[in-house]
Amino acid sequence: MVVIGRDITGRKQIEEALIEAEAKYRNLVERALVGVYIYQENTYQYVNPRYAEIFGYTVDELLKLSPLDLLQNGEKKQWIENFHKRISGDNNSLHYQIKGLKKDGSIIECEVHGTVTIYKGKPAIVGTLLDITERKKTEEILRKTDKLSIVSELAAGIAHEIRNPLTSLKGFVQLLKEESHKNKFYYEIMLSELERINSIVSEFLILSKPQYTNYEVKDLIQIITSVVTLLESEAHKNNVQILTAFDLDNVQINCVESQLKQVFINVLKNAMEAMPSGGDISVHVELDKDGYVRIKFVDQGCGIPASRISKLGEPFYTTKEKGTGLGLMVSYKIIENHFGKIKIKSEENKGTTVGIELPVGLFKIY
Repeated sequence: MVVIGRDITGRKQIEEALIEAEAKYRNLVERALVGVYIYQENTYQYVNPRYAEIFGYTVDELLKLSPLDLLQNGEKKQWIENFHKRISGDNNSLHYQIKGLKKDGSIIECEVHGTVTIYKGKPAIVGTLLDITERKKTEEILRKTDKLSIVSELAAGIAHEIRNPLTSLKGFVQLLKEESHKNKFYYEIMLSELERINSIVSEFLILSKPQYTNYEVKDLIQIITSVVTLLESEAHKNNVQILTAFDLDNVQINCVESQLKQVFINVLKNAMEAMPSGGDISVHVELDKDGYVRIKFVDQGCGIPASRISKLGEPFYTTKEKGTGLGLMVSYKIIENHFGKIKIKSEENKGTTVGIELPVGLFKIY
């Protein structure tokens, strides 16, 4: 009997180390807070639970899909171009942002990184995906805040500098108008334009540093009714009908009445201007279970493109030819000071809905 023995202790130790390392890395990938994927031959070979969670699928469901199924139509071309760049060797590693499509149809912002590797003897792309939707929203808020801060500083200085000479000009024009009956038409135009300048300056002052405001308990229904009554004659001239539907007889809120009136007037005037051929504006007021009252202004106007809605409320951004962009910006600021929100939905050639949420009852003002 011939026996041959070989010491395989080293090999066993290496095998055990490899198995242990594989288990560690798999556990790390499975528990990772970012999505991890392996893509090969037009399908996913592997995705971790976080990757599936980002898109709202299970891992098994996602392995049956293509990355193109997870993208908006407008984003697919960019993904295909990046894929070919990596596979062809032009750029082995790419890092880019793209809009993804979740299972429920909602859109998310994604940051994708992928690099070419060899998996089971064939070229494949391994990479990570991060949901940056909230980060994008935060960046947008910070960007708007920076703009608002700059405008606020400018507003305070400019408004005070303009108002003094403006008051003098207005007084002298009124004096000339009373003393001379000639060119009365031109005096009217001058006074009208001076009043427009004054209204813009007033909006500037609201944007400047916070000033003391006297909050009082008021009936929201009564405030809206008075605004509608005020604008009815102007609406009639423009062949516009303002229809109201209130679920409640009265809603008590803590507010500055004049400021809320300014917001409602601005919204209704914008709605009328969006309907040059006339139409109906519906005003709905309803109470929700969260302690908020919701006011909806629905028009039948030309609507606003989806790409422009996110910019509404930014300094000097306007969709109107002769607009300053301050009206809506001031409205956002006023509602924010009342602990509320403004939400705008629109569809081109169908109309726009402006929703305003305000807390009901009393709240402490700091």
